Amino acid sequence: MTPLTLRIIGIPKPQARPRVFQAGGMTISWSPKTSWYALVYAKALENRPAVPLDAPLSVEVEFIMPRPKARKKEVWHTTRPDWDNLLKGCQDAMTQAQWWRDDSLIAKALMVKRYQSKDEPTGAIINVSVLP
Repeated sequence: MTPLTLRIIGIPKPQARPRVFQAGGMTISWSPKTSWYALVYAKALENRPAVPLDAPLSVEVEFIMPRPKARKKEVWHTTRPDWDNLLKGCQDAMTQAQWWRDDSLIAKALMVKRYQSKDEPTGAIINVSVLP
């Protein structure tokens, strides 16, 4: 299978932590979503496979982060947000958009977090392929 690719333009944001509180003797939990999550979800929904993938998957994600003026020559983004929180938001949005039956199918993942180069938009490039 040829890898399926998504290109999302925007500023990558980490997945927000779930919130839990008690009201009227009930425990209520919810997971806040960011504008980044909404961008990934919308793009994933537009470009999803006809049938959700149901096989071992490889996912490669390249996050292209905004470049601060003080870091003109650096390539690698080594500050917050953490890579796993960035990845979780994308993974959850693509699961909700039904790219795959369940994100537990992801058996191999590669993630890169780098600064944008000159005239390059921030965002993410996501490649998904079925493992042999």
